[in-house]
Amino acid sequence: MAWFADDLAAEQQRLVGLGWPRIMATRTSSGSGYAFHDARHDVGHLVEVYEPTEGLRRLYDHVAAASRDWDGRNPVRPLPDLGPAGPSAERP
Repeated sequence: MAWFADDLAAEQQRLVGLGWPRIMATRTSSGSGYAFHDARHDVGHLVEVYEPTEGLRRLYDHVAAASRDWDGRNPVRPLPDLGPAGPSAERP
């Protein structure tokens, strides 16, 4: 499970408060922050939280669109070029 958080530090604090300790937090080479928290006790898996970027939103939109009406065939498909994913893509 993954989601976007406008304030990554505040969201990490909220997750720790839920009893989901942070197991990793880092930044990509383009400067986008993300973290993984251990929610296995409550939901059975890790959770991911990301700072939103246009490129990452494009990726998630593409994945969501690809899942609609999926019939179970061709589970591994190539990704199209979605353009730059990090904050540098958003700079003028």
